[in-house]
Amino acid sequence: MKRLIPVFFIITLAYSSRLHISPESRPALNLISPNTDAVVEGPIHFVATATTSCTRGISGFSVFTSANRLAYVTDTANLDTQLTLDPGIYNATIRAVDACGGSAAESLKIVVTSRGTDIFSQNPDAAAAVQSNPEATGTTATTMSTTCGPPSYCSRTDTNVVQFPSRLPNLGGLRGINMVITDSNFHNPVLRITDASLQSIFPNRSYHAGLGGSGDKVVWNLNSTIVLISDSQGRYIPIKFDPVNFKQLGPLFGKNPIFVSGPGVFSRKNPNYFYTFAEGRVSLLDYTNRTTPPTPKLIYDFRNCGIPATPIWQSVAGVDTTDSVFGAAYSTTGTQGTGVHVVAYNRSTKTCSHLSTSTGVVTSWPGPRQLGTVPLPDRFTVHNVVLKGGLWMVLTRQELLSANGSRGTFYAWQMGGTALKSLVPQGTGHWTAACSLWINSPGMVGAYYLARRYTSPELFDPIWTVPAKSCGATNTPSCTMPFDAHPTTYGGCSDNTPVCTSTTIPSSTVSPPKMAWPYQDEIVCFSPDGSNKAWRFAHTYTYPSNDFYTNSSIGALSQDGRFYAWTTNNGGAFGCKDGTMNCTIRNRRSDVVVVKLR
Repeated sequence: MKRLIPVFFIITLAYSSRLHISPESRPALNLISPNTDAVVEGPIHFVATATTSCTRGISGFSVFTSANRLAYVTDTANLDTQLTLDPGIYNATIRAVDACGGSAAESLKIVVTSRGTDIFSQNPDAAAAVQSNPEATGTTATTMSTTCGPPSYCSRTDTNVVQFPSRLPNLGGLRGINMVITDSNFHNPVLRITDASLQSIFPNRSYHAGLGGSGDKVVWNLNSTIVLISDSQGRYIPIKFDPVNFKQLGPLFGKNPIFVSGPGVFSRKNPNYFYTFAEGRVSLLDYTNRTTPPTPKLIYDFRNCGIPATPIWQSVAGVDTTDSVFGAAYSTTGTQGTGVHVVAYNRSTKTCSHLSTSTGVVTSWPGPRQLGTVPLPDRFTVHNVVLKGGLWMVLTRQELLSANGSRGTFYAWQMGGTALKSLVPQGTGHWTAACSLWINSPGMVGAYYLARRYTSPELFDPIWTVPAKSCGATNTPSCTMPFDAHPTTYGGCSDNTPVCTSTTIPSSTVSPPKMAWPYQDEIVCFSPDGSNKAWRFAHTYTYPSNDFYTNSSIGALSQDGRFYAWTTNNGGAFGCKDGTMNCTIRNRRSDVVVVKLR
């Protein structure tokens, strides 16, 4: 797969001008583009004209992207050019010179959102929303680095086995929000964003990253200024995050009382939009006003799409990259593993499609209008569902209800139709759903991950391989993936950004864990472009735990690929749920920490 640079950063633009006048003539510069306070994404269109008292006219223009860096020069009387700039902050200057030696210049500060090569970044709606939010605008402008960051990280890529430090870094005990350490083996900063005091009315609870035990739900907002965390009793709390100064800014809307959003996902287009899923409905929470909690605005009630009663259990599939398609799975009879209702609502067409996994019948609403029956004979209950693009949703089978079924337990449903594909062969292991690709870890010799298209799932390509001749030796990867992982991707539908995950050995009973292979109990990303490059960012610091989220180090990647949040007990240092240190390590609290991916 070809590699595209899918970077999306929201910008602010500040503007000032200064005029240089020579004694011989008086040129005047008219800067047409970029506009003052404009949202700028690549390629950047520089347009300017100039007039002068010099009778020989204007002799040329120059564009500087910093004080001493000339990016473009022309000997024409007008400036009209497009420059491709890396994402970042530029104190640009446009300079006009006349034939009498006079000059004029205007300077403006621009923060470039992208090189303009990825459809994910072409998002005027998101930029407009951020401009209306001073907090988001103020905290996003300087987050970019033009040297190390997605998709070309600079972190270590060796294959040496790296043990936890003999003494884990100090991220605090029961308290420790905003404590930062630098991982001694990986040299990336790690920040603690929760602790036992986060909720004064519910002290000493554990906190988790991710949603519903999955690592590929969108729990970071678009510009990394809010991250959704949950506590051990299922309360979902949006936390403000400063990506510039790398610190937690407290719960959204303050602590008295703490605002609880419920489960859901953030918009992929607007950094202020959060879509909450509750009681069979999907609703919008608009966080543009960061001082007053919003009232939910109903988008769609899935009980109008064939759900026969208020659901007891749900799995949030999410929203597609255009914020048009919303998906979920529901049970009206019991908990996880009993659901048979899979639904997808298209806001653009105002239609909803309903797949009954117990009968195979697909129905469209308004109606009902029966679209037909899926050709696969498989009838089953649902474990969970995920979508990223607007065409396909991935379903995990919990229990087979029919006499015959596919060898695998994963399916891709083409929403709005009757196509249901079994994702086989080699369709096992934890996985993530991209727009057109399914990426999974089947435990194959020589291949840690595979990728296949939903349209032809029988064909797959290894995308993180290990050399068969040398694997298994000292300081080389294991020949089969020796750890568990809950992977995810970021960006839009180009489907070629790095895949990132936390890794763990859930069955481990040893504290501290003993690493036998590289990448174990780490935060890693790998490139799907066939280069087999795998970046290593931090230890998880997780000791074996009786809590699923903690034991699996469940995490969440930011939408721009710059931050990874995960669940850890930091070797038990975060204390017990009674506010003491008097419990076994396996029963210690967990908190959420964030590593900067560089």
